[in-house]
Amino acid sequence: MAPARAQSERWAGSAPDRGGPPLVKKQAILRAAAALFRDRGYERTRLNDIAQALNVTKPTLYYYVKNKEDILVEIQQTGFDEIMDELAKLDRGTQSGAEILRGLIVRYANWITSEFGICVARHFLITLAPENLARLRKARRTVERKIRDTIARGVEDGSIRPCEPWIVATAVVGALNWMAFWYKPAAGRRGAGELGNAYFDLLNEGIAARSRVRPRVRAGSPGRSTRKGSEP
Repeated sequence: MAPARAQSERWAGSAPDRGGPPLVKKQAILRAAAALFRDRGYERTRLNDIAQALNVTKPTLYYYVKNKEDILVEIQQTGFDEIMDELAKLDRGTQSGAEILRGLIVRYANWITSEFGICVARHFLITLAPENLARLRKARRTVERKIRDTIARGVEDGSIRPCEPWIVATAVVGALNWMAFWYKPAAGRRGAGELGNAYFDLLNEGIAARSRVRPRVRAGSPGRSTRKGSEP
C-alpha cells in the first residue's frame, strides 16, 4: 500500500503549499489540467488524473472548480486573456500597422504553442453548455477583431497594400492555430516566435519570384473572388 500523503507535502505545479492563496492553487489546477489535456486529450483526462498530477485528492479540486468542463472553460478564458494582454502592449508607440502585425503574429505564435494556447486551439469545438460556449465565442471574436483592426490600420497608413482585412486575418489565424497541432520545441529547431517572424515575412513578401512578371488574373477567373464587402 502506498504511504499516505503528508499534510505538509507541496502541491505539484506552481501552488506554493496546502495553505497557499486560493487563486494560486486554482492556477496550478488549470496548468496541470492544460498539460494533461494537451498530452491525453480532454475526453481521456479524468479529474482523478488532475488531482494525482497535483498530489491532492479529487474532493480537494471541488474547492476551486465545479467540474471538468469548468476547468476547460477557465483554461480557455485565461488563454484568451493572456493573448489579449500581449496584443494590448503592441498599441504603444508610433509603429505602423505592418510593424504591429509582425509583433502580433510573433506573440500569437508563442501563445498558441503554450499549454493554454494549445487548449484553445485543440479543444474549441468540445461540446459545452450554451453559456460557456457563448462566453468563449465572445473572447475569440475579440481576439480576431484585434487582428482585423491591425491589418486595417496598416492599409490606412500605407504599410499594408489594400486588401480585405477579414480575409487576411482568417488566413493568419488559421495558419497560427495549426501550430498547436504540429509544433514541438526541440534543440536546433526554430522557436515558435521565429516561425511567427517567418510567417510574417511570407505574408508580407509573398512567394512569387521577384524577377517574374505575374500573370494577370481576369476578373471572375478561378482563384480570384469578385465579391466585395465585409466579413460574412
